[in-house]
Amino acid sequence: MTGRRCVLLVVIALLVGAAAVGAPVAANEAGNGAENTDTEAVGLEGIDHLVANDEELAAHVDEYRAATGAFETELDELNTTIDRIEGGNDGDLGEAEAMLERLDDRHENMTTQETELRQYLLTATSEGNATGTFDAIATINDRQEDRTAALATSTDAYVTAVEDRRSDPRSTVRMTLFGSLLGGLAVGIVAGAAVPIVAAKRVSEKMKLSRDVSYDRKVVLIPVLVGIALALAGIAVLIVLGGGAELLEVVR
Repeated sequence: MTGRRCVLLVVIALLVGAAAVGAPVAANEAGNGAENTDTEAVGLEGIDHLVANDEELAAHVDEYRAATGAFETELDELNTTIDRIEGGNDGDLGEAEAMLERLDDRHENMTTQETELRQYLLTATSEGNATGTFDAIATINDRQEDRTAALATSTDAYVTAVEDRRSDPRSTVRMTLFGSLLGGLAVGIVAGAAVPIVAAKRVSEKMKLSRDVSYDRKVVLIPVLVGIALALAGIAVLIVLGGGAELLEVVR
């Protein structure tokens, strides 16, 4: 009996020792969620105690942090591209448009993530774990508002840069088109008026010498018809060479 008791005591001692060693390990494993999830990067360090005990919540926070970092990086790249466009680099117009579309999509996805995070925190609050949840929700709301404002500012800057770049060729086309039109009108008016006036003076001088003088109306009609024909020919050339719809779009 004494031997059996000794064996039993040894077994109990081993079990107690294993439990004592396993407890800190289990504690460390339970805390791994908080250690591996960078809540501070998104201002949610106040809910570390919730993240440590909820793997799904930790996964949401990780995704939100990664999306936040990617959004900020892409927004900086977009603003840099817009600066190059404003500096005269038209080659970046398509790139900026594509970047802006990606940012819009990412913004929508992050808004969905924020809605899910708020729902998790509200659920935790209703279950009695209200520590840090209200501050976390307020932080999420503030970050969403700041991101929306930053994206709107960059969008406005992109639109302004594009309009400024397109205004130069538009002004050139307008000057060329309307300048040519005014010049043609001036020439047409001068030619259309000068020819009949000269002809009328000749008729007047002949009438002084003889009453047997006739005035041919073709003298007036020919310049008018020629002017109309030239105008129509000019319009046809603009449509064929410049493209009617494209030209009107530029002029507008």
